[in-house]
Amino acid sequence: MELARAWFRIPGPCCPDELLALFASHPLTTGLELTDGRPEYVTPLPERGEGRNHDLWLRGRARGGRTTICVEAKADEPFGELIGRQLKTARRRQPNTGVPARARALLGLLFQRECIPEAAPWRDLRYQLLTALGGTAIQAARDGSRLGILVIHEFHSADCEPAKLLRNQEDLDAFLGLLLPGSAPLAPGVLAGPIEIAPNPITPEGVTLLIGKLTVELATLTPSP
Repeated sequence: MELARAWFRIPGPCCPDELLALFASHPLTTGLELTDGRPEYVTPLPERGEGRNHDLWLRGRARGGRTTICVEAKADEPFGELIGRQLKTARRRQPNTGVPARARALLGLLFQRECIPEAAPWRDLRYQLLTALGGTAIQAARDGSRLGILVIHEFHSADCEPAKLLRNQEDLDAFLGLLLPGSAPLAPGVLAGPIEIAPNPITPEGVTLLIGKLTVELATLTPSP
């Protein structure tokens, strides 16, 4: 609901100013023009199981060429379970679950090497961040985009707990720190990257990834008519 309000601050849909400013923060997305989009868009993921449900899928063109943007809307709820716990829960529910194979495939896609999801440091990453960025890379490939962007659109209100917001920031920084060693904490309004994914069986042409975060105070959103 909050994401919809951010896009309908005036009658009719309009790209939020904070998202346009995010695109302007990186040379690959300067002058990005959106062409189409859809909420609740599902990208199939490796192995059997549910796909990645993007809160919003967008497509456009920028200096980096054809571009796919996938948005994860968030308040103070976590980015899912830790990968290690997610795997334990999945195996307890269904011994032959495909979740471990999916986690291994997505880790291999993003980190470009063999990763054992039950081992450190991978088990301590958030599963939702893995599927969100992996799903962004896969959707970019499906769209014929050379550039894929994952945007965390965070909405703050008086009901949000500071400790939970801090936890989410720490989880996001831990994930990004493994993807881009030595990177600074992800500041709102700035795109981090590029993360280069070489051609592989999942994204045959390869893809360049960026990650960004936006924060919006709900009190500043004008209610939709």
